[in-house]
Amino acid sequence: MDEKRLVAKTFVDHAAGELPVIVGCSSTHQRDRLALAAMARELGAPAMLCQAPAGLRADVLVAQMAELAQVGPSLLMLQDLDFGGPGLALSDIAQLHRCLPAFQALKIEVALPGPKYSAVLAATAAAGASLHVSGGWAAAQMMEALHRGVHAFIPTAMDRIYVEIFRRFAQGDEPGARQLHSQLAPVLAFSNQHLDISIRFFKHLRHREGLFATPNCRAGVAALDEHQMRELNINITRVLALQIGLSGPD
Repeated sequence: MDEKRLVAKTFVDHAAGELPVIVGCSSTHQRDRLALAAMARELGAPAMLCQAPAGLRADVLVAQMAELAQVGPSLLMLQDLDFGGPGLALSDIAQLHRCLPAFQALKIEVALPGPKYSAVLAATAAAGASLHVSGGWAAAQMMEALHRGVHAFIPTAMDRIYVEIFRRFAQGDEPGARQLHSQLAPVLAFSNQHLDISIRFFKHLRHREGLFATPNCRAGVAALDEHQMRELNINITRVLALQIGLSGPD
């Protein structure tokens, strides 16, 4: 808890109200989720993100998230996380949206996310106020998601590249957006093989960018062998070159 407080406070203080900070409140136990939500509110964060606990009936899920809303920031983003399956039922999302005013945003990270983006947007829009829907893991399907009307993306890194793709698409330059997105294809093919590879890749990238002091990972993240490290470094060099290319005038 102390470490999470330090990280959250650092971000909130650094943003100083100029950018909204979403504090993660996910845990396997409701008591811990409540403590993190209360901490986020105490620190002045305007929003919190909580992974929806798996296997709960809709009414129980609503009750638990309502408890978070009572003690946490005024805006709740749920993380619909199920890499191998469909995630939350559409009916449960609709019930949460109907019963819980704080629930205003949904981060979808499920298998075959595209149709779910569209279904959630359509269902909540029909109810009178569509959810803010964002994507995370499905960066390879970013162009499809943009056409579906997804509002935002929450990547681990490569922020400048993703922002430029989003900007080009929003300004009507779809060919330019696709051209830039296609340059990420080999990077995503490598980094999205497995969660452990993704964690290693982005730790090394942030280290090369100067953001992290080391590329070290916590225990439990599988080490990469020499062949994987070769591909990692080739792809990091590719990303850094793309970012430098975007740093000049438009």
